[in-house]
Amino acid sequence: MDPRDRVLEGLADGKSLRAICREQDMPNVSTVIRWLADEREAEFCAQYTRARAAGDDAMAEDIQDIADDDTLKPEDRKVRIDARKWLLGKRQPKKYGDKIEHEHRGGVALIPMQPHDDDI
Repeated sequence: MDPRDRVLEGLADGKSLRAICREQDMPNVSTVIRWLADEREAEFCAQYTRARAAGDDAMAEDIQDIADDDTLKPEDRKVRIDARKWLLGKRQPKKYGDKIEHEHRGGVALIPMQPHDDDI
C-alpha cells in the first residue's frame, strides 16, 4: 500500500500523524508536511483534510468508550477524555468547541447626529 494511503487510513482511524509515521516503512512527519505544502499534491491535501475530520469523529466516539471503560481508574479516565476534548475543540471549534452564549439586556439608544455648519 502506498505510504500516502496508509497515512490517510491512519488519520481516518483517529491516529496521530506522529504515531502513523513511527510505523514500519513509513515516511517521517516532515515528509508528510512537505507533501501537504506541495502544490502538486493538492489531491492528497484534500484527502488529508477529509481523513483528519473523519479521525476527529472517531476520536469523539472514543470518548464514550473511555467513559464506559470500568477497567480505568476514574482519574485516568478523566485525563484521557479531557485530552481528547481539548484537542477536538482546538481542531474543530465549531463542531467540538465549547459553545459560548452571550446575553444582552437593555437597549441601545441611537441618537441621530446633527449636521455641523461646516458639513453643509
